[in-house]
Amino acid sequence: MSCAGATGAFAQEDPVAVAGKPSWLITPSVATSLTLTDNVRPGQGEQKSDFITSVTPGVRVVGKGGRVSGNLAFSWQQSLYANDSAFNNDQKSLVASGKAELIE
Repeated sequence: MSCAGATGAFAQEDPVAVAGKPSWLITPSVATSLTLTDNVRPGQGEQKSDFITSVTPGVRVVGKGGRVSGNLAFSWQQSLYANDSAFNNDQKSLVASGKAELIE
């Protein structure tokens, strides 16, 4: 059994951005999931069940200006186990790219 939800909060863009001027788009987000499993530790003897709650906040930044542009996305997933907190963990993810025109 698994249930998930996500919200893509809101985006903020520089209201005075015009052609040739830097422009930024920042989009925060959060995703959640709840998992019920009857085999929380496979291959370790006795089967045990557990609820696992995951929360993943994140942010995406897109920028463009003149001869330079770039994207950055970061998220931090935190998984919380209801019955055995020794298995609580977190994972971070960063994806970034950029482009620059050096010669006209």
